[in-house]
Amino acid sequence: MNEKPTAEVARSQKPVSPAAAILRQDFDRRRPPPAEPEPPSTPPQDEFDDEYLCPYCAAKTQPDDRKCPACGSKLWVKIRRREERSSWLWVALSVQMAITFWPAAAFLAMLAYAADKLGIANPLTLVPAYLGLPGSVPPEVVNAAFELVPRPFILVLAFYLPLSLTMFIGLYLRWKPIFFMLLFSSLLTFVLAGAGMALHQEIGLTCGGGGVILALLMALLLFQLEDDFFFDEKRILLSVDRGAKRGLDFFVHGRRYARQKMWAMAAIHLRRAVAWLPGQIDCHLELAVAYTYLKRYDLAAEALAAARRINPDDPRVEELAALLGSLCPADSPP
Repeated sequence: MNEKPTAEVARSQKPVSPAAAILRQDFDRRRPPPAEPEPPSTPPQDEFDDEYLCPYCAAKTQPDDRKCPACGSKLWVKIRRREERSSWLWVALSVQMAITFWPAAAFLAMLAYAADKLGIANPLTLVPAYLGLPGSVPPEVVNAAFELVPRPFILVLAFYLPLSLTMFIGLYLRWKPIFFMLLFSSLLTFVLAGAGMALHQEIGLTCGGGGVILALLMALLLFQLEDDFFFDEKRILLSVDRGAKRGLDFFVHGRRYARQKMWAMAAIHLRRAVAWLPGQIDCHLELAVAYTYLKRYDLAAEALAAARRINPDDPRVEELAALLGSLCPADSPP
């Protein structure tokens, strides 16, 4: 007598539905790719381990050299003390935006008031008249507008708006002259407020005291913003980037340095990419190019040979081999 199969056995013997099969295929496609292989425990040791080599041409330099004696490239760069914009800078930008917005609103409101009283459909047609430029508004209407909104009011706002907008842009871009302009403005505010307090009048004491407080607040804010605007000099050392951790990182960083013509920096990153990804032909070819520009034709030939073993039919291999053949001395072919 045959035993009745259990529920588990029955389910295993049941044909898979089309929907389940599709779901299984989709799950298989979504599986994460295999992890990259671990690099060799001991990286190659050669002349490129000297961090004071020129990052462009790999020539020997001294720690205090400003330029490479071989290729003339600059060995020092200026970097911001604060890479990202500080929270205090965003506060300053918000304040400057408000300082820019309200005069602009007042400018448009004055023009709209004059245009409404004079029956002008587009208030902006009054702008040329206020700026002393030829326009389409009749002279009698212009004179009436000047009586409603005196011309000096509009001229002051027209001068202040682009200045305030320039300050906002300069703050966002962290231009150093803007910092000194704000510092000068703070000092000038403090002096004028102090002069107002020296008048010993009630209005002078009130306004002057408020001006002194405003100047001190501006100075305190500027002290918080100093690192946003200033730079420090740093020597470019021939060392791998801290952000590069795995094979693809080293390859991407190496290609970026190659585009900047920093061939020694490219080489030390690409040879680590080769150690991580020995089966990737692009890593070997990029390394061969970097060695070629460094005139290390022997190392370029080794990298090219590794690329040829991976794919001897790749046309880039033959192109690079022909280039090496034209550059190498006759007694030491690649």
